[in-house]
Amino acid sequence: MRNWLVGRSLLTAAMAVVFVVLAVPTEASATERIRAFVVDLEVHEDTSVTVVEQITYDFGPTGEHHGIIREIPLLYGTDDNQVTLDLTVQSVTDENGVPRPYTDTGYGYRQLKIGDPDVEVLNEHTYVITYVVDRAITGFDDYDELFWNVTGTGWSVPIDTAVARVTLPEAANEATNSATCFTGALFSKEKECTAVVLDDRTTLFEATGLSPYEGLSVVSGFAVDVVDATRVRKEEAVTQLLVEADVQLD
Repeated sequence: MRNWLVGRSLLTAAMAVVFVVLAVPTEASATERIRAFVVDLEVHEDTSVTVVEQITYDFGPTGEHHGIIREIPLLYGTDDNQVTLDLTVQSVTDENGVPRPYTDTGYGYRQLKIGDPDVEVLNEHTYVITYVVDRAITGFDDYDELFWNVTGTGWSVPIDTAVARVTLPEAANEATNSATCFTGALFSKEKECTAVVLDDRTTLFEATGLSPYEGLSVVSGFAVDVVDATRVRKEEAVTQLLVEADVQLD
């Protein structure tokens, strides 16, 4: 049987999970782990965000996998306030920019099945997924923010290092930027991570030694005049944009 590691993303609104896992996850082998989960998030003036995920996955020396599957739902929110996610996949490559074969399917979600079904993968492989999310910024009375669950909390393997770098538009100012981060299981308020505002436009977040089913979430705040106010999702409409990742064997 051809096996794939499934990375399922789940978008939720604050305090209300509106998507169910489509299959029951099984444990990955003891040798498998994510060596590095590195995400670059570039916030644009129109409130869209370009996301570049670079996942270095160690399948171990004896696995029988052919790649990974990433699933990203396109709907989130509550029954009374549902938001459609506008997501455009730009590329799927390895760490050198060489395109990886993938299929892009799904209804109500995007399923990226990455890899060659005729080629088994062993040991470390890096998957770079680039996509754009429209209107990903939440607006409050006196500031705007990007709230992003970098890794998700569904991975059944440990994550050695998780890093997120947020780049803001040119109008951002270090004096009015803010940063915080959270680690642990879903909705955890633990802060075993670092969050540093490096300059006017750049904030860096990092966590190490995440156990299975633990993740890193980040919050990057900035002044209300940095992005287009007419395209910001107001706090009463949606207070968080979370990306949950889940891994299972197929």
